[in-house]
Parts: sequence; C-alpha cells; structure tokens
Amino acid sequence: MNDNTPAAAHQAPENSSWLRDPLWVFLALGALLFWLDSSALSSNDTIEVTNADKARLSAQWQAQTRREPTPDELAGLVDQFVEEEVYYREAIALKLDTNDTIIRRRLVQKLVFLTEDIATSSDPTQTELEDFYATHRKDYLVPKKYSFDHIYFSRDRRKAALSDAKAQLAHATENNVDPVGDPFILQSSFAGRTERDMAGTFGTNFASALNGLPKGSWSNPVESAYGWHLIKLRETQDAFIPEFSAVGKRLINDYQSALRTKANDAYKAQLLSRYKVVESP
Repeated sequence: MNDNTPAAAHQAPENSSWLRDPLWVFLALGALLFWLDSSALSSNDTIEVTNADKARLSAQWQAQTRREPTPDELAGLVDQFVEEEVYYREAIALKLDTNDTIIRRRLVQKLVFLTEDIATSSDPTQTELEDFYATHRKDYLVPKKYSFDHIYFSRDRRKAALSDAKAQLAHATENNVDPVGDPFILQSSFAGRTERDMAGTFGTNFASALNGLPKGSWSNPVESAYGWHLIKLRETQDAFIPEFSAVGKRLINDYQSALRTKANDAYKAQLLSRYKVVESP
C-alpha cells in the first residue's frame, strides 16, 4: 500500500494539469460566454421579411429605375434589407446611437416631419383658404416692376468714368441722340424687373435709384457695383395685390406651411410642459 501511494499522488497533478493551460481556460471562457449569449436569444434576433416589405423595396426600386426589379434583383434588395437590419440592431445593442449628434438631429427632424405630416394630412377647404388669404393679403403683394435701358461707363476702362458719363449725357441731350458707353457683361435692356431683382444684379444704390427716375429720358449718372450708368426708364408696373382666384397653388402651399408651423409650435409647447429643466454645476 505504501508503494501505491506515491504513484497515486503523482498521477493526480497530471490529470489536472489542463486546468492550468491558458488555451483550455480561454476556450472554456469562450464557451461560457457563447452559452450566456445563446441563452439570451429572443424574438429580437428574428428578422421577418413580409410581402409588404418586398412591395416597399420593389416600389423604391421602380421609383429610381422606372421599371420593376427582376426576381434576382428583388432577392438582392431583400438581402440588402436584411443586412441593414442586422447592422442596425447590432448598433443599437452596442448603444452607438448614444451621444451621437447626427443621429440626435435626425431623430428630432423625423419627429418634426411626423408632426407636420399629421397637420397637413387633409386638403384645405375653400373657406379655410379664403379666410387664410383675407388674413395674409399683404403677403401676396406683387412689387413694382421696371423696364429700362442703360448705358454703362466702366471704372476699370476709364480714368474718369463719372465725368465721361456726364459728358455723354450732355452730348446726347444736346443732339437728341443716345449716349455711347462701354460693353456690359449683362444685357443693356431689362424688362419687368423688381427693385429686389436689380439690387441682386447691380447693387442697392442702383436699384433704389430706379424709383425716382422719369420715364422716356436718360437719367443723370447712377452708380452701381460695376461703375456708372445712364438709365432710360421705359415703363413701370405699379405694385398690386392679386385677387384670391389668381393666387393659385401658392396659397395652398402657404396655408399648409402655416399649419405645419402651428402644429410644431403647439407640439413643442406640449412636450416642454412635461419636462423640468434643472441646471447643475
């Protein structure tokens, strides 16, 4: 019996040596984690592709390509949908959406769009449009418009553009001829342009000068962003507010835009009333 005791004692460490092997420990821990993960499986790990999903994917394809997808193309769209869904769920599980400014803004935007869609889900009635127009008539003012010719005198081409413009005006008036100036990068005649249009083209100084010009004769030199101009005002169209029937589609768009703004403001106020803001150091 004494002879067998050392052998038994020696055999036990050999049988348990695998417990100290890092590879076995790693594999054991991996198996444990896999088991824990598998035990946590739920319905969230099932991706259901319905006929409605396929119809939506097909409709999106048709909107882009103007034809129905082939069976192989539709299968590819479904694979792409499944892949996107898997990545989306994994990203959410890893909380990659947390503290992401872009995702935060996108979610806010989607909520705003949802509110707007609900507010404009039905077409406005004739009475609603008429009431809206009566309240906002001034918003449909058609501004005064100008039609004119101009002669250009370039500051870059001339050392004394203003003096040359004055001299040409005097010569034209005395001899009953049109003045002669420099080529202009744009046209020399404009028709039916508003003061705002001309401010964008020539600058505010030129645009505001149009309102005080007499018709049918060359003006004194007017400065623009390019140089100096002699202007002959041909005709003007006074500002006016069009009748309800002439406003057309713009009125519907404006009405729905006002509804969206009103709905967003109301929803925002309702949401904010549910939260308490506390400032902390």
